[in-house]
Amino acid sequence: MLNWISNLIPRSSSNFMPHGQCFLWDQDLILLHSISDGITALAYYSIPVTLLYFIRKRSDIPFHGVFLMFSLFIFACGTTHFFGVWTLWHPDYWLEGILKSLTAIISLMTALLLFPLMPKAIALPRPAQLAEANRKLEDQIRVREAAESELQQHKDHLEELVAERTEELKHLRNLLSNVINSMPSVLIGVDLDGKVIQWNNKAEEITQLPKEAAQGCPLIDVFPQLSEEADNIQKSIKNHKTYKKEKKQQKMDDHIHFSDITIYPLIVNDVEEGAVIRIDDVTKRVLLEENMVQNEKMRSVGGLAAGMAHEINNPLSVILQSIQNIQRFIAEESPNNIKVAQECGITLGQLNVYLEKRKIIMFIEGMQESATRASKIVRDMLNFSRRSNSSIEAVDLVELLDKTIELAATDYDLKREYDFRNIHIERDFDSSLPPIPCIGSEIQQVFLNLFRNAAHALFDKEKQKSPQSTYAPKITLRTWLADQDMVRIEVEDNGSGMDDNTQKRLFEPFYTTKEIGKGTGLGLSVSYFIITTNHKGRIDVKSVPHQGSTFIIHLHLNKDRLNEVVI
Repeated sequence: MLNWISNLIPRSSSNFMPHGQCFLWDQDLILLHSISDGITALAYYSIPVTLLYFIRKRSDIPFHGVFLMFSLFIFACGTTHFFGVWTLWHPDYWLEGILKSLTAIISLMTALLLFPLMPKAIALPRPAQLAEANRKLEDQIRVREAAESELQQHKDHLEELVAERTEELKHLRNLLSNVINSMPSVLIGVDLDGKVIQWNNKAEEITQLPKEAAQGCPLIDVFPQLSEEADNIQKSIKNHKTYKKEKKQQKMDDHIHFSDITIYPLIVNDVEEGAVIRIDDVTKRVLLEENMVQNEKMRSVGGLAAGMAHEINNPLSVILQSIQNIQRFIAEESPNNIKVAQECGITLGQLNVYLEKRKIIMFIEGMQESATRASKIVRDMLNFSRRSNSSIEAVDLVELLDKTIELAATDYDLKREYDFRNIHIERDFDSSLPPIPCIGSEIQQVFLNLFRNAAHALFDKEKQKSPQSTYAPKITLRTWLADQDMVRIEVEDNGSGMDDNTQKRLFEPFYTTKEIGKGTGLGLSVSYFIITTNHKGRIDVKSVPHQGSTFIIHLHLNKDRLNEVVI
């Protein structure tokens, strides 16, 4: 093919004459054609270069193939014009024809490529449409920029709010943590598996274990003192109830400490999360309460001690000494007694017969019985005056009431105004009652306070009775089983009674209806404390003015109820 093309040049040169010959070598005509074709060729050459530069810079313009074909077509056309100048002097018409045929082929291919693209080209947006689209796009851009600006403002405001809320939450969390850590109580949180999730400073102080070391550990491992409460913790979580155990004793540093343990279920959005255990050291409060009870007890014992000094101790000494002397002086086996009897002209046998017949021996035995009874009274009073050790024991209620009546009968303060032994005591006891768990000395103090108040009420009514009145002071004691878990004790008198206002304030500390110097107002408040706090029972009063009063006490028969209460 190349050889054939190369052979065309000499053939064209040798067989044809230059095109300028047709112009008769007219210089003006040749110049006109050469300049016109040359400029046209240069123009055609510049157009493909411009198109190629354009599609290179505008890669987004579609139909790159058409642009390339147009560039090649225009380049070919420019080349034919260049050969129009060339053939003016060189008759290479075969080569010019080949170039024109190539140009024709390229133009035909361009046309064939252009036809199927025409619908797509027609579908291209018009400048007005593009301008409208650009305008709308610019409007959308402005709206979007405004929205982005507003969104950025909202974002900045939201970030400010988040920062403020974060700071508030941080402050609240620190405040809550400080409150928890500032509490004098031990606060421990556990999850459903009994592992520690909260550990305040008081817990660290008690256990000497930092929060980081306790976190996530089983409670009984880091706080073994609560091992007995494991079941109650699970019950609190399961039953959604608060459990409280009061005055739990624990020995620390060779001293007895008392703690109130409260277990709260931890529930979030009705979902069980665990429990919170609160431990309060109530040792000082318990000691203060016991001191209060003891002080009131000692105030009561003061009157008893005076009665004992005047009515028991001195007569007891005289009686015991007299009994010893009499028994020693009439003993028949004593040589001295025999000698003195002989000097008097009698025998000890005859003397003893006389003493028997004159019942002197019976009198001596009576004095001995009185001395024994007085000794028992002294022993009971000493037992009562001893400080309570908070020991709960099973106590025979009837026996305790009888002993308290005996104590009240010897109360010197009562005897100065109204002898308790002049009061008729009516007993209505349930013989089937089992022993009740209680602190005997404290319950005895309650009974004694009630007997003293009843005696004063009876004395007040006695002073107001008319000479024709048949009034007889009486105290009625009743006991029976209120239900399977409670025993009921009633102390009823037919004294002066109380109005409604007095009944409402009766158990208030330091409230008294007695004259100044005759009462402290602590007797019934201490009794209320002993029954309700120490024994988890109830004490109530019913009274009608001028008809009498009835104090009603309920005590538990179950010892466990004295230590634990579910609220």
